[in-house]
Amino acid sequence: MTGKVIAIVLVLGVGLFIGSRGATHKNEPVTETQTQVAVADSTPTAPVAVAETAPIQKTTATPKKSAPVAPTPAPVITQPDPKPAPSKLPTRIDGLASINPLAALQENWDTDIEKDGPVIDISYLDSNGDMISNDATAKMPISADVKLYAGSDPLSKKTKLVYSGHFDSNQIVYNFSPKIRIPEEQINIDPNTDYDIGLATVTIHTPEQGDFSATDSFVVLYEK
Repeated sequence: MTGKVIAIVLVLGVGLFIGSRGATHKNEPVTETQTQVAVADSTPTAPVAVAETAPIQKTTATPKKSAPVAPTPAPVITQPDPKPAPSKLPTRIDGLASINPLAALQENWDTDIEKDGPVIDISYLDSNGDMISNDATAKMPISADVKLYAGSDPLSKKTKLVYSGHFDSNQIVYNFSPKIRIPEEQINIDPNTDYDIGLATVTIHTPEQGDFSATDSFVVLYEK
């Protein structure tokens, strides 16, 4: 009997204990987490539609084409026509033995009509006294010294020096043979006392063959 009473007391005690724990759970507040879990468990979640993001297209800026620039034309340089090399002048006359100044007459070598003075022509002679005429006699450069003498009449000796001059190569005219022009105004003549026909001594200087001298006894010193 005693054992049954103890068993009953234990059963009642356990029942009371369980009852109190149930009451305690009923009075506890429901937390937000519990609510969210409960909702999540009870309400089915609708699938969320995710909008597809259009792929970003990379755009490359196309450089603007500038108008083509015409190239600057190179300056045209006109080359002058090459001048032919001057021909070499002769420096000797083969067979030259002497010279002969020809009769010096008054000539006109400028633009007016008046005579300008006597002109002495130089002839080249060989050892036989024959005249030499070729390209060398026409072009060989020479220089010369000239002296003119006057007399008082045709029969008197011509000893009065009325002119003395030197001629460089560029002062001599070359045309078949050298020509020496003597300006009349440079001749110290007196028509009242000096005869118009005088005498000339000429010395030429050649490039290679030395000097040659001769006398011309007929030079027109002035015109009457």
